[in-house]
Amino acid sequence: MKTIQYLLLVCALVCSKAVASPATELFREASFYMSFHYYGYSKVNPTVLAEGLAAQLEEVCKPKADTCDFAQARPFIQRLATGMQDGHTYYLSPQTFRSTLSRFQGTNPNPNPLFGLRFGNANTRGEIPVRDVVADAAAFKAGIRPFDRVLSINGQQVNTTETLRTALSTDQDVKLEVLRGDAANPIKFVATMRRARIEQDNLPFLYQPPNAPAGVVALRIPTFTGSNDIAPRVHALVAQAQNAKTLIIDVRDNPGGEETECYGAASAFIGKAANLNETRLARVTVGFDGGKFLGNDPKDLTQFDIANPSLWKGNVAVLTNSQTASCGELMAYLLQYNKRAQVIGETTYGILNTATEFWQLVDQSALAITYVRTLNPDGTSVPEQVVPNIETRDNPSAAAETGRDALFERAYIALGVRQ
Repeated sequence: MKTIQYLLLVCALVCSKAVASPATELFREASFYMSFHYYGYSKVNPTVLAEGLAAQLEEVCKPKADTCDFAQARPFIQRLATGMQDGHTYYLSPQTFRSTLSRFQGTNPNPNPLFGLRFGNANTRGEIPVRDVVADAAAFKAGIRPFDRVLSINGQQVNTTETLRTALSTDQDVKLEVLRGDAANPIKFVATMRRARIEQDNLPFLYQPPNAPAGVVALRIPTFTGSNDIAPRVHALVAQAQNAKTLIIDVRDNPGGEETECYGAASAFIGKAANLNETRLARVTVGFDGGKFLGNDPKDLTQFDIANPSLWKGNVAVLTNSQTASCGELMAYLLQYNKRAQVIGETTYGILNTATEFWQLVDQSALAITYVRTLNPDGTSVPEQVVPNIETRDNPSAAAETGRDALFERAYIALGVRQ
């Protein structure tokens, strides 16, 4: 029956008209993929939406007849994606799709010489806060970590982010005077570094979080976009942290990525990390049991075992904010659902209960389409968002001002390492 429905849909969307302009053919292809594969929770009917947009595209292309090119269709495909009102469904231009594929293959699409720093806005004292660092990049090797604050470069004080970025546009050695910890009693040090090519900018790392009590380490996971490299690295970092007593996982601003990476990473804390993925045509197990691969979504052939699995047995908490999305949400949810960790921070973005895949179009652009619904192992629905056990506002500006991060501070109390 499903095969008959599939053929009828193909005929309705592709065979209904003779070969037309490149723009029309491209939009028909996108419409077919969306209408057949979409399996999210949107109330929008993709076929009805596509028909309306096709009529508008036809009016645009009418004066150009069969010479109407791909560029004319792309805004309409963009509207098709956004019109679904689903954060996991979106359009990628040819350039964006190439860059995205590079990231999913574990490579940096723009491996230019960089220091590997992301800054926030200056605080009232003119100190520039470090929002994030790239693992193993020049700044990381020089000892700079998240929540540090830059006071000067090469002896010259900087008081705006733009000034600092301009001063860092050099291939020479630079010396950053850096403050760390509580603003009332900061640690001051000098980091000397030279920018270098960054082949991978997606890797997790361990560091000592701000004002942390003894025995506490942080595991920063900036993304799950990778290719069989993030989950194994998490297991390796967990092994490195075994002398610590408490580990705090930070997935704030983590936009998600490859499902095998987040399930594999979660297995370092709960052993078996698995769910069910349901498409229109199938229901499969996805996840890991320790280092053993159990399955992936039906369209994704990625599979790997983790050669040296670890299992963290100490205290653990997970930090989230409103920009923690997709696999970032899933990591937090798996530990919360399995009662392994408290989630501290903000309610997450809200695309936890679905998964997306890419469909490449004839012009080398692509549609990311929500085609999987994520279910718990017992078949019940996964929620749309992760609601923290302890609600705490993520306020980078306050952290830059005080030198204390509210989510880490709340985690210390929740985990019993600071009263």
